[in-house]
Amino acid sequence: MGSPCIRPRRHPALMDCAGIAPLEPLEPRLVLSTNYYGWVGVDTLPGYAAEYGEPDDLAGISENGRFMWSEAWVDPEDADEPYLVVDREVKYPRDLPGLDGLAVHAINSHGLALASEQTDEGTRLLVVRIDNPEEREYLDERELTGDAGLDLAEATPLSMTDGSGVLLRTTDPGNGFYTLWMVRGEEVSQLWQVDPGYRERIFWWLSTLGELLIDSNAHDAVVGYKHVAEHSVRPMIWTPQTGAVELTALTKIGSITDDGTLVGRHGTSLVLWRDGEIIPTGLEDPTDDPLALTQVVNGSRAPNGDLIVTWITGSRGPSYGGTGLDYTVGHADTLDVRRRALDYRAAFTESGVIHNYEPGWYELVDDATAIRAIAGGLALAWPSADGAVVDSYTPWHRGLHFQRDGDSQVTWTLDPGENVLLQEALAADAVTDPHTGRVYRVVLSHYQGLVLYNPDGLGQVFGYTPIRSNPTAFYLQDGRAIAAGLAADGEMWLAFQPFPGRDDIWSAAIGPHLAQRNLENPSFASNLDSFATPWGAMNIAGLDDAGDLRVVWWSPGLRSSLWTTTNLSEVTGAPKLVGNITASATKWNGMQVFGTDERGHAIVVWWAPGPLGWRWNDLTEEAAGEPLVPGSITGATTRWNAIELVGRTADDQVATYWWAPGRDSWTYESITLQQSGSTPRITGPVSLALGPDGSQHIAGVSAAGEVIHLFWLPDGQDLWRGENLTALASG
Repeated sequence: MGSPCIRPRRHPALMDCAGIAPLEPLEPRLVLSTNYYGWVGVDTLPGYAAEYGEPDDLAGISENGRFMWSEAWVDPEDADEPYLVVDREVKYPRDLPGLDGLAVHAINSHGLALASEQTDEGTRLLVVRIDNPEEREYLDERELTGDAGLDLAEATPLSMTDGSGVLLRTTDPGNGFYTLWMVRGEEVSQLWQVDPGYRERIFWWLSTLGELLIDSNAHDAVVGYKHVAEHSVRPMIWTPQTGAVELTALTKIGSITDDGTLVGRHGTSLVLWRDGEIIPTGLEDPTDDPLALTQVVNGSRAPNGDLIVTWITGSRGPSYGGTGLDYTVGHADTLDVRRRALDYRAAFTESGVIHNYEPGWYELVDDATAIRAIAGGLALAWPSADGAVVDSYTPWHRGLHFQRDGDSQVTWTLDPGENVLLQEALAADAVTDPHTGRVYRVVLSHYQGLVLYNPDGLGQVFGYTPIRSNPTAFYLQDGRAIAAGLAADGEMWLAFQPFPGRDDIWSAAIGPHLAQRNLENPSFASNLDSFATPWGAMNIAGLDDAGDLRVVWWSPGLRSSLWTTTNLSEVTGAPKLVGNITASATKWNGMQVFGTDERGHAIVVWWAPGPLGWRWNDLTEEAAGEPLVPGSITGATTRWNAIELVGRTADDQVATYWWAPGRDSWTYESITLQQSGSTPRITGPVSLALGPDGSQHIAGVSAAGEVIHLFWLPDGQDLWRGENLTALASG
């Protein structure tokens, strides 16, 4: 039997957890995960109130999946409206008397929340029932006994077990180590310590190795890692009956089930551990390479009882370029093993595809409908050097990739490539290697840093930089790749090859350059776009939080190694801009940055050789065109030096503003109305790419999550064609 929910002597009403019944077994295709609702949207659930604004990211989910809560509810300083999801219905704390004003850090399967409250006496930790907030208890009111040294006022709340044990963390003032504490009723137990800097000193591929807390179960058993030496940690298990026990038979742990079974790794083998005994699964190192590195990254059980395990294999070396191999193992007595080469967090079971698996988080999507299941993403067109068109549909951490070779059938594959687990959407930009002609796109990988990725294979040019968001990249005339993006603190960083063709990188922060020039560091709030000019100038553009167009740039004419920045909105008097921007240069030494104002008017800020300097134009007024939806635009310069801006109108037409040398003014045209063939209209951002044969390709996603490809070919017909890649790929 499990432990009672809470066992305080003064609150007998809180002792029974039966008030919230457990969930029924999951249906095979039920989608229930923080990852899924992170990209599909909490606004698809009943109870969502649009007046509270765009939903904040989800922070966690209870073990049985009944309760999910937002990041804004964990952090009271977050400006977003906090919300709670109960049985797939959105609720708002401000509408729930007794919950508003609390920071909720964890909720267990019985609906008991570990929360904190700011009072005149400071921060107080408490346990509160979600369905009846009047039933609450403050931890500092308990008559705590047991291990000494726990200071509740300095403790950080971590989690709450399904047995209602409270897990807290404190920091040792002497050595900075984290200490893990368990509070069960009135009994305090110190579990173990770990150096928080340990994981920063080991390789990225060790994943969760070194985490203070990994998992817990309904019987208050806890697993995690204990620090034993400068470069060594040991997996541990703590139970109320045994105390802390080192798991000497395991080298890595993944999770613990309610029956006490641990999923872990012994050497290169996946094993189960229960009551001190190792239970083999039959999975061994799947490679024959004696230099291969193989590890179990994640291991736990799916809702249908299958064991979900992720292995990563690859050769040792200065850069890691392994392949993610995901296994599904049936119950241990049958060992029904299946394997499929997918990225890091995916596995197949009899009940469908489990995407983006994390311990305690899961989603089941039928394989046949997978290409329609990830609506809300971004479609990007990437013509390759041989003329084939690859369309990439990439929501959140994974992608669906559609490829057409000539007139052959469209095919699709799941995932972007070997271990490229994306942190966020790809940059809406591509770079073409001037030496090989290969087209690369810019991704942020959880494990490889900033990567230039080729659809035909992973090409790691950049990695291990501080860049965490807004990636953009371009090539210089001499063949060196340059990338830029923002670090976690919002400061711009550069990553660059010091010499053409070399895979080593250098990186530098822009802030010190600007500080030496007594210039402020722009606070970028939009995407970044970048380009190089024929004379070797480098330009990185974006909108700041005031809507001003800012460019960080360097040119040989500066006669200094220091980068500088210019507020082009102030220089030109251009209006405030909203949404995204797109920028490019021309072979005749022109430069242009496009954006949209609050009316949706297409605004271009541009420079051409001559004495007039930077200027701006309202293209919507000049060409008598339609406004464009802010955030939907993209642009490029063609082989014949025409400049194009493409975006989406309010009625979901794809439209273009374009200009070519010899013309006196800009032209507006609706590509949708010119299109040959009928396809669903694109409802999100659009992507424009130019093929090496002069073709033009536009990609986007429909309201139903279908990937739409519009294209123009230099075949003399002068028309746009359209095709529904999702329909073609699904037969």
